[in-house]
Amino acid sequence: YYYSINGVEFTSQQVYENVAWAFITCHIKDSNGCRNEVKFPLGNVSIFDQAEKNGFKAYPNPSDGIIALDIPSSIVVSEISVMNSVGQIVLVIQPADISNGKLDLSSLSKGLYQLLIKTENSIEVLPIELSN
Repeated sequence: YYYSINGVEFTSQQVYENVAWAFITCHIKDSNGCRNEVKFPLGNVSIFDQAEKNGFKAYPNPSDGIIALDIPSSIVVSEISVMNSVGQIVLVIQPADISNGKLDLSSLSKGLYQLLIKTENSIEVLPIELSN
């Protein structure tokens, strides 16, 4: 196995300090040559706490699939991605597809997800549990 941060490979012995925000990917290859990778967000503080400190909220949580999203009025969102528990992007939502501040995630299976809210300056991450 090996790791990468935002596409740059590194070994498990390397130390990265002051990582403000990145995706870390663990690339795995078994003895049969089968490959898999798992992606997850990484930051120097809890990314979920940071998103809420920045004024981002998603509720109710858990949800049946309809999520209300609070975003500060001064923030311009370029895209919202929904990532499942194994790091796969399962849905991409454009700002024009957000209806009255609500996201319809009812097409997704029950489980744990992360909303990746992309703005011009950051990616805010909010955890979501779907109970539908």
